[in-house]
Amino acid sequence: MDTINNKASKNIARVTAEYKEAYRIRNTNNEYLAKITGKQIFNATERQDYPAVGDWVYFTILDKERAIINGILPRKTILKKKYSNKYENQVIASNLDTAFIIESADRDYNLNRFERYLILVREGNIEPVFVLNKIDLISETERDLKITQIKNRFRDICIIITSTIIDNGLKELEGQIMADKTYCFLGSSGVGKSSLINGLLGKEALKTNVRVIAATNINIIELIQHGKFREDLYYRLNTVPIQIPKLKERKDDILLLFRKFAVDFSERYRMPSISLDENSQSVLMNYEWPGNIRQLKNITEQISVIEHERIIGVETLRKYLPDYSSTRLPAILKPVDENTFHSEREILYNVLFDMKKDMNELKKLVYEIIQNNSDKITFDDGNAKIISKLKQDYSIDY
Repeated sequence: MDTINNKASKNIARVTAEYKEAYRIRNTNNEYLAKITGKQIFNATERQDYPAVGDWVYFTILDKERAIINGILPRKTILKKKYSNKYENQVIASNLDTAFIIESADRDYNLNRFERYLILVREGNIEPVFVLNKIDLISETERDLKITQIKNRFRDICIIITSTIIDNGLKELEGQIMADKTYCFLGSSGVGKSSLINGLLGKEALKTNVRVIAATNINIIELIQHGKFREDLYYRLNTVPIQIPKLKERKDDILLLFRKFAVDFSERYRMPSISLDENSQSVLMNYEWPGNIRQLKNITEQISVIEHERIIGVETLRKYLPDYSSTRLPAILKPVDENTFHSEREILYNVLFDMKKDMNELKKLVYEIIQNNSDKITFDDGNAKIISKLKQDYSIDY
């Protein structure tokens, strides 16, 4: 970001929320929806160069609701995590004084999870406090055991045990919070972060709103009939079923989705968006798309990253579209009932049983040849043992 010139003449605010290409900032007088300048985007070399929640920024007011962020003040502490590619860091929040690391005491309790969050917090020079929540769900013996485990593993960290159900530990937690300090609550989904915050505020300021959207390309009714899916769970989830046709049956959606994915990837990788010429559009719309939308999205990303030209022609596009007109997969010539094999183990068993049958038939054939031509076959010590074993096996199998 730009360096600050004449800070005293600048408006200072704090970032309270981050949206796509916009930020919510607040100062003592007002709250604004703010954006950063194109110059700042151009000069940014990594994610840490962009504002994050908790940042102090200086800005220019556009009107009573909008503003432009001109720069970021130096960060005192940073809570960040690495992206999955391990090359770039994502700033989660900044200028935090204390992080309450929350873990639920019930069956999802995991001591290693405390450690993972602790590493993130300490790397950012933030003070950690452990909170073992939902202790009403376990016995006193289990509670004492868990506390002992935590203290033995993390000897220098404050531990608070809480429960919003029995109103335990909230006063102690509140005692850790002081004016002019910034705090965050860290923990997995379901550990009770919202409940603790509501308990501290004395009102339901945060609500947990969960909506389950489940998608599958499998016939759930058939799975229920074969005992592969719980019937009661199906009827709990099956509130508003929506049947979505395959992508190849929705040709009008293909180009719209391609453009959407192209724009998304251009923003992610900071490069111009790709587009298709007229012939390429026709090829894209008439492709079979066996992998449906996921395949279209992955191909769009591949082209966006690999190709230098931003207008994609037919020859370039075809390089990324596998040819499924002829299959090279192994085929079973004899008809097989689809219910014959339910797992790889059963297939393996059938193969082994067939091999054993073939071996037995081969032993029988060899034994008959020996019997019919015993006067022409010479036995020595080596093959006498084999013949003896063959007689024994033959008598057992037949």
